[in-house]
Amino acid sequence: MSKKHLQRVRRLCAALPESTERLSHGEPTFFVRKKVFAMFANNHHNDGHIAVWLPAPFGIQEMLITASPEKYFRPPYVGVRGWVGVELARVSDEELDFLVREAWRQIAPQNLQAVLETSPNRIEKTAHAKDDLASILSSMLEGLPGVNVKKSANRLSFLIGKKIFAFTQKNGVVIKLPQEKIKELVDKKTASFLVMGKREMKEWAVIEHKDPKEYKKDLKLFKEAIAFVSSKDVG
Repeated sequence: MSKKHLQRVRRLCAALPESTERLSHGEPTFFVRKKVFAMFANNHHNDGHIAVWLPAPFGIQEMLITASPEKYFRPPYVGVRGWVGVELARVSDEELDFLVREAWRQIAPQNLQAVLETSPNRIEKTAHAKDDLASILSSMLEGLPGVNVKKSANRLSFLIGKKIFAFTQKNGVVIKLPQEKIKELVDKKTASFLVMGKREMKEWAVIEHKDPKEYKKDLKLFKEAIAFVSSKDVG
């Protein structure tokens, strides 16, 4: 069984630009330009997981584990850095492909990422006005009480305390709101559900504006997100 899942991981990793494989700590490990982007774990220290460990953007680990604890877990050693463990028997090839590609993008240098053909499943679909978006959101949100900003390779995450209420991606902003509010926005076609693999994240919406300045009109939504996250014991 573990051999079958290793072949799945190996096939997907090998398809990515400049991916190489070698053993590290006794397990097949995948690199892009000497940096690790995927680690196969075959019942590591008898923990019962046949899995792959992958880096993820800040806050995504907690989001995935909260939404689907049967599929995702916090792996040892690298879990404190935001990596996520993926139960290979519980994810489809399509979901695994999505997760592996996103992990590669977290580690690969920007000039190499241009080589990779854009996948229709990606969280980040288009690359437009990223710098303007980041500066506009930062100036708009950092001044709000209790808000702080965390920068990672490809995005900004906005937190109230230690909880994320919004983060950027190349095609817009992802924001956390009550399910009924998300449904209202989706019904009005002013937002869409955040999709991770095939799963719709019911409390996360993607808001897209062609002009980054349009996000200034969403300040009320961001304040609702802060209030919602502050009131719940969720990530």
